Amino acid sequence: MVIRARRGFTLVELLVVSAVVGSLLVASVGAFRTMWLGFRLNLTRLELSRDGRTAMRAMGDFVRNGRATSIRITTPAGQPLYSSIEFTNGSGQAVAFFQRDRRLVMSVNGNTRDLTSDLHHVCFVFPDLLDLTHVSINLTLERQIVPGWTKAVALKQERIEILEY
Repeated sequence: MVIRARRGFTLVELLVVSAVVGSLLVASVGAFRTMWLGFRLNLTRLELSRDGRTAMRAMGDFVRNGRATSIRITTPAGQPLYSSIEFTNGSGQAVAFFQRDRRLVMSVNGNTRDLTSDLHHVCFVFPDLLDLTHVSINLTLERQIVPGWTKAVALKQERIEILEY
């Protein structure tokens, strides 16, 4: 009697292996999606924080060098409350920061440039109405990560002292 060596796999063995591999793929796709969303969330938070700090630094530096007697905080038509500040700096330049839809715009002598395009809200206020030598700025940036998921970062700069009286 000749015994032949067994070659290949049975149909049952192939079905079991296919089921195990399929289960592993389904589990890994869910884990990969969760990991990817976490990565996008952290990347978005870092980018918004960087853009927000850059915008706050620019606004703080310009406001600090503004003339206190020239500062006007207004609400442009169709924009959030107190989302515009205009003043003259120590060099006599007309400076303005304002919200235009989702953009934060800086204007110096009529030359405008966007500081960020992820703006949710900016608010300029005098923390003490009897003391017009200090201004506070609140800034919120927001970006959509994937449909239905957004990330917002809020930054606040309290009591910027205006050096020019």
